[in-house]
Amino acid sequence: MKSFNIMQIKALARFKNKQLLKGEKGDALVCSLVKNIEDSIKTNCEECGIDCYYIDKYGDNKDLLKKNHKKICTNCALKNKDLDPEARKLLEKL
Repeated sequence: MKSFNIMQIKALARFKNKQLLKGEKGDALVCSLVKNIEDSIKTNCEECGIDCYYIDKYGDNKDLLKKNHKKICTNCALKNKDLDPEARKLLEKL
């Protein structure tokens, strides 16, 4: 199995996000439940309140997100009934 570095993972995530958003901007940023990268920023899920982590060191996601987007954990994201099936599969792996 091929291993990926963080830059490749971020590039793939941005590509997939743009593809899923179809030119629109997203309402929510999905945060990890595990602090697995040293540049992670701690926040609280705006739906359930649990600690979660995201990476936005350089503001990479500003062009993909609406101005007042919510930060939600992967568990709350998976509860969304309108979630794209491909996005659901990716989140379930996390």
